Amino acid sequence: PAKTVLQIAECSERVFEKIAKIVKPRLPMMFSEPFRTISFLLIVINGVLMALPLSVPMSNSLPAWMIMINVLANLEEDGALVIVSYVQSAVSFAFFIALYFGAETGLEFL
Repeated sequence: PAKTVLQIAECSERVFEKIAKIVKPRLPMMFSEPFRTISFLLIVINGVLMALPLSVPMSNSLPAWMIMINVLANLEEDGALVIVSYVQSAVSFAFFIALYFGAETGLEFL
């Protein structure tokens, strides 16, 4: 077990070193008040989408990626990453909208 923990720690260290090269403090305006509220609301909405009892592939991972990216952006104060999380949220919303209309069309077909 100790060897396994050491391997996990070494692998994690390599991953975090790669992340540290990408993530850095920039675009401080993304942490002013209107954007903080938008980020909070998007995290809540994506959390609600994750809580939906759907057995559809990607229905939890898309909102989870948005939340993870946004949290990382807030930890490192990276405004560019906040923008990436907003884009990921749009992708997540588009997925759920397509899922809704696809289910509606499927039910009409029956």
